Amino acid sequence: RYGDIHAVNPSEKWYSVITMLVGIGFFFGPILGYMASTLTNSESKRAKYTHRMGVISEHLNDKSVSSWTQNKVKGYYEYLWTRHQGDVKSGLFTDLPLSFQAEIALAQNKHVLEKAPLFRNIPLECLRMITVAIQPISYLPKQFIFSKDDIKHTLFYIKKGSVEVLDENDEKPIKLLREGSFFGEVSLLLNIPRCATVRALSYCELLALERCDLTKIMKHFPEVSEQLLQTIQRRCEEAATHIDNKKKGIIKNYGPDRKRFTIDKAVIILADFMDENEGTTATSCSRAANGHLLFHPKDPFLKRWKIVMTVSAVCFCFFHTYVMAYKTSFGRTGYGTNNTLKAMFALLYLMDMMYLIDIYIQIRTAIIDDSAGLCSDSMTLLKRYFKTYNVILDVLTVFPLEILALTAAGNTDKCWILVTFLRANRLVKIYKLFELLQDFLADIHFNVVIVHIIKLAFMILFITHTCGCVWFIQACFGDTCDPDSWADAAGITADTSMFDAYTRSIYWAAATMTSTGYGDITAGTSRGEFIVLFVLIIGLLMYGYCLSSIAAILTNSLSAKIEFTGRIIGVTSFMSEQNLNQALIERVERYLGLVWRIHKGQAIPGAELLMGDLPMRLQEEVAYEEMHKIIMKVPIFMNTDDSFMRQLTAKLITYVFMPGDTIVYSGDVGREMYIMRRGLVEVLSKEQNVMATLGPGGYFGEVGLIFGEPRTADVRAKTFCELAMLRKSDLDEVLVNFPLIEKQLEATGSNENVLRKIKEVAKQAGGTRKANRIDIIDKTRKLRSNSTFRRQSIIKELTEEETNVNEQLNKEFSEPYAGLHPILRFSSYFLMRNTINPNSMFFTTWTAVTVAVSCVYFCTLGFNIAFLKDNQILQILNYSFDFFFIVDIYIKMHVCFYNSDGVLVTHPTTTAKNYFRRSFILDFIAVLPIDAFLLNSSNGVYALGKLNRILHLIPVSQYFQYLDTPIQSGNSSIVRGIKFGTYMYLLTHLFACFWFLIGCPNNSSQINMKQQPTSRYDSHGKLHYRSLEYDVNKTYECIINSWAMQEGRDLGGESVYVQYITTMYWAAATTCSVGYGDIHPYVTDEMLLALVCMIVGVVFYGYIIASAAASLANADVQRARYQQKLDTINRFLKEQHIRADLEKRVKGFYEFMWNRNKGVDLENLFLGLPISLQADITLSLYKDIIESVPLFQGTELGFTKMLSLYIQPLLVPKGEYIVRKGDIGEE
Repeated sequence: RYGDIHAVNPSEKWYSVITMLVGIGFFFGPILGYMASTLTNSESKRAKYTHRMGVISEHLNDKSVSSWTQNKVKGYYEYLWTRHQGDVKSGLFTDLPLSFQAEIALAQNKHVLEKAPLFRNIPLECLRMITVAIQPISYLPKQFIFSKDDIKHTLFYIKKGSVEVLDENDEKPIKLLREGSFFGEVSLLLNIPRCATVRALSYCELLALERCDLTKIMKHFPEVSEQLLQTIQRRCEEAATHIDNKKKGIIKNYGPDRKRFTIDKAVIILADFMDENEGTTATSCSRAANGHLLFHPKDPFLKRWKIVMTVSAVCFCFFHTYVMAYKTSFGRTGYGTNNTLKAMFALLYLMDMMYLIDIYIQIRTAIIDDSAGLCSDSMTLLKRYFKTYNVILDVLTVFPLEILALTAAGNTDKCWILVTFLRANRLVKIYKLFELLQDFLADIHFNVVIVHIIKLAFMILFITHTCGCVWFIQACFGDTCDPDSWADAAGITADTSMFDAYTRSIYWAAATMTSTGYGDITAGTSRGEFIVLFVLIIGLLMYGYCLSSIAAILTNSLSAKIEFTGRIIGVTSFMSEQNLNQALIERVERYLGLVWRIHKGQAIPGAELLMGDLPMRLQEEVAYEEMHKIIMKVPIFMNTDDSFMRQLTAKLITYVFMPGDTIVYSGDVGREMYIMRRGLVEVLSKEQNVMATLGPGGYFGEVGLIFGEPRTADVRAKTFCELAMLRKSDLDEVLVNFPLIEKQLEATGSNENVLRKIKEVAKQAGGTRKANRIDIIDKTRKLRSNSTFRRQSIIKELTEEETNVNEQLNKEFSEPYAGLHPILRFSSYFLMRNTINPNSMFFTTWTAVTVAVSCVYFCTLGFNIAFLKDNQILQILNYSFDFFFIVDIYIKMHVCFYNSDGVLVTHPTTTAKNYFRRSFILDFIAVLPIDAFLLNSSNGVYALGKLNRILHLIPVSQYFQYLDTPIQSGNSSIVRGIKFGTYMYLLTHLFACFWFLIGCPNNSSQINMKQQPTSRYDSHGKLHYRSLEYDVNKTYECIINSWAMQEGRDLGGESVYVQYITTMYWAAATTCSVGYGDIHPYVTDEMLLALVCMIVGVVFYGYIIASAAASLANADVQRARYQQKLDTINRFLKEQHIRADLEKRVKGFYEFMWNRNKGVDLENLFLGLPISLQADITLSLYKDIIESVPLFQGTELGFTKMLSLYIQPLLVPKGEYIVRKGDIGEE
């Protein structure tokens, strides 16, 4: 949009309109959409996986899981991503027909079963069914597969890797099992504990067969079942004979490539007497490196070396292209121009040496082979290198093409120019940057946003730089510039500074690539026009790719939240349609919002596990570390076996309750038990009096779990609580493997005396005294903290208990002061005695006001620096803002905070320490009055003294992020609109101030004069008259050659209003890539600022457009999925030739379902809610329906509530049958 070529007559104008619309609508739009969708889909899998890993990492840290276990969990997920892109192999073909699944499984696993002596000579039909039940499992090095005395009925086959069998102390290995080996055959069929601990020695991929799956299959093949029992009995006898013949302390040689183990004790394991040749040997990749230097693929040196190579390659690319373009013009000879460039040329050969060293390092870097082992064989590594594209790129990079310049030996200048251009093959080494970024992406823990920022920044800078170089060299290559070129029109000669020439070139490149096109620099030759066309297309694609990348990142980052929000909307919409109580709807919405904050949509309590794809053994280890300390406090589980505790903790389901939530109701029938992990709960009597308060380690519900009796009391959350729930069905599943414990619990459950004693204890008021004391403490604290800023005196006669409580609270309050350093103790007296709740109306309002003041301060600060430096009113206003932020610092010292256990910390010294640790430094720097000491300095120095105030914008960004965080927020679009509107204005205001400062850097308030009428010719020869007056006491000295003094403009004489509007107009036009050309830069500094404005503007507005696109894409994703499902059904109906009336009814049903519930599955509508909350909802929905059925009239409320949980809603369109005569149904 230069304006040098434009439409003149109406026909041309109409053609231009159509061309522009078609170009945007049918060319640029589809290309941009295709790139955005491609990038979004290609990165969605990684984004979801990294989001999940982030949630898992937060969960493990929050639960204080040991670093050893955390590393194992993270290592497993890293391995799963590296090897299988995060996909667990089991369940990949579940959507195929069973016969198809069986054929695939047989092809994969038939050879496995044929190697197992247990499954030899069994029918093919049975073999096919067994192969379907085999599941793959991965283990990391040093990870236990099972432990001695574990009850695990699983047969394992080592597909990849190796495992070791440990002695009875789990210390020394006594057996090594390699690929192709089996273990666990005995435990698959017999009810005996594991006889030894087995641990993975390397990365292992095992195939597992569970007894429960085998039992189902054996029901159809009873003769095979008998054959298996006979086989295992015979092998056990052989094993016993083999063990009897062995002597203790025998050292067994496993061959030259196998380790030796000392047998400390006989271990009953079938692999112990396997054939020595059974299992595969180590691969050729495990041979020694023959003493040569070898690098481990995860060696930190390799990463540092790659970074060094990448930085050197990037620097060379920028430097060499600059030399080729600007040091070969006006008779210059490239690297031969001067001694400095000749020295640089010599140094470049050191870089060539680095390239050769890099090739050697690539050849000598070990690789991880398919068996997850380290491959160090020299020939294998060399062959692997030659199979990659790197060998071609590396050879092309180091090949000395400059030797061809010897053909021009007779002309030294020509030789240097040829050398300069022939060394361009080294630019190929830039591939190391993309290789490094790919390595970063392969690291699942590396932030993908940083990778994209680096890649996009390099693309924008390097392509703009290269286009600027090409633009200059096509005009000025040789001794002079082309007389018809843009460079000659701009007056560029041999005496022109190369910095000015370079600035003009990249300024033109940025203006062209961003489609700004002021028209001040245009192509004067056909060659230049061709380059303009090429650069326009490159810019279109490059910035389109940048915008698409931003859209992909935002779409993937918001997808989990949008999906969970859709779930909340589905639940609340259904409840609203059923006219349920608004308080109940808000309670459900708050709870689901709490679930989002904890699990970020990656887990649903009781339904979807956060780490359900971990190997069961690792799941048990994580759960054991999380829960064993609290569950061991429950009397019925004290002194039980560790194996039992591991399996039991893996069955616990964690729920979080908010203050005031009822966890269980008296009289309800429930077979669940609750164990406190965090927070406090209150046990209430029938009169709703507090009988007891339970904290971490407390438990309730054991009566329902063991005896199946109704609840004896209401239990209500006093604070935010985290509870572990154990269901009777899960307990029974664990007890199957521990018959002794099962008998003990059955005996307890059948003992009526135990039940009677528990009920008597529940009726006693023994906890009343404790509860009364807690109530007194709460009341006293409320009375003492009745006001946020003052402490009220207690005007009444206190009881002895209340006096003791007061003394205790005084002691709790004074102890933190006593432990401070004397200086800090003196400073603490300036703190308020009471603190501020972060959720209070006062602090919420104060935060909003602070954000508004920050935005206003940023604007007035710009006015003060650029337009009104000596304005006293504005200065007083800005200093009053500084005082406001000092008050803000004082208030923030008193804001309470939640600690790691979710407890609200309220002591002033602790809140002050927390603030000093988190954000005090930035807030303090932001209020330092540096500018007060620079009032008499130049405008530029004075402006620098106020730059620290920009830090006040950080809370603005944090506040908008906070507003957009709640998952249940229905105003997210409004919040984003306000946020983007604020950011747009602040950015435009910032650039407007810069434009005015660069054009009119000096101002004064002591000159009062009028400008005389003058006239001048513009660049087109047109005469302009003007008669402008300066404002009284307000004049600005603008630079003569600046934009402020061009095109009949003298901005220094205008009013502040006109000055601000003009600069805002130019800043907006530049950042929005409009560039009318009526205002454009003239000098080098202005071109540099325009360059920054154009690039920042394209990226910034691209971010806004990408945010809107991401929100729309995610908002429509559920509809798109439902439409895809509907299209599939339509194709199926047509293929099956279903009659037209039935096809219409099917389509009508799905349309009816979408209109009613937007595709939400009603059967799983309340999945993840606590049982008590589910029961409240279903009771509200179905109580009247249940009581209207004669069969259920007069039943207890607990029964009605429990029954309501099993009622499922069924939506039926008008005219459809509900039941048909002759159908068989139980509903």
